[in-house]
Amino acid sequence: MTMIKNDILPAAIYNTLPNIRDVFNVPEANLADIADLKHLLKKHNLSDRVRIKLVHIHFRLEEGEIFSAREIKVPKHGSINIMQPLLASQHQPLYGHHYFVDDQGNLLAYEHAGDNFASHELEYPAIRTCIDVPIEIRLPYSEDSFNTTTEFMQDWPMSPEGFEVVGESGAVRQVPNQYQHYTHHKHYTHCQRTDDDNGLFDGTTNSDKDFSDGEAMDGLYIRYGVSGLPLDIELAGIKLDQSSGLYEIVSYINNNA
Repeated sequence: MTMIKNDILPAAIYNTLPNIRDVFNVPEANLADIADLKHLLKKHNLSDRVRIKLVHIHFRLEEGEIFSAREIKVPKHGSINIMQPLLASQHQPLYGHHYFVDDQGNLLAYEHAGDNFASHELEYPAIRTCIDVPIEIRLPYSEDSFNTTTEFMQDWPMSPEGFEVVGESGAVRQVPNQYQHYTHHKHYTHCQRTDDDNGLFDGTTNSDKDFSDGEAMDGLYIRYGVSGLPLDIELAGIKLDQSSGLYEIVSYINNNA
């Protein structure tokens, strides 16, 4: 009998799941399969909170860690969701949020807690953290970045305004699409940048090297200046304006996460 297992997933199993860079094209390549799965959800009248997830990971875990979400209150931007490795033994209770089907057909939690929303999912490898940047905040363009969809909601009817009409109650949800969008920025090589390169913190980790055959990669750079002065932040080779919402979010999370 199929079970929902909310156990702590061993890192050895978690690390076998595909990296987002290896499965970003699944939403297009497997469009028909996704449509069939959504049809099954609707056929069996499952709750709108049951959704299809593109199973993927961003960073490898050490044994005893889990990838878990939490909210950080960022001034002027409210609650920002971040996901990062935590020691399971020090963060209880936790509940499963995303699941995959194991070899026995059971649903096994691989990410814990949190609630997603339409966002840019920005990787910050220096602290093995993903930041859900609100969708209305623009990220720098880079020809090396890519867009993908990682969560697919059921095909509910749409209101005249283009919003979903959810469930039998006819409640309107302010999501102007039938699935959630996430933008994933690729890591960018920075092998020539070192820790003492004019104060630039490269933030390379063993996790990054695991995924890139030994070549350190990172798309987000933070330059630490004199104490009390603002940080310099680069994304995709572009320096962020200190008045931008993206700068405010990244700098706050860097200082408080």
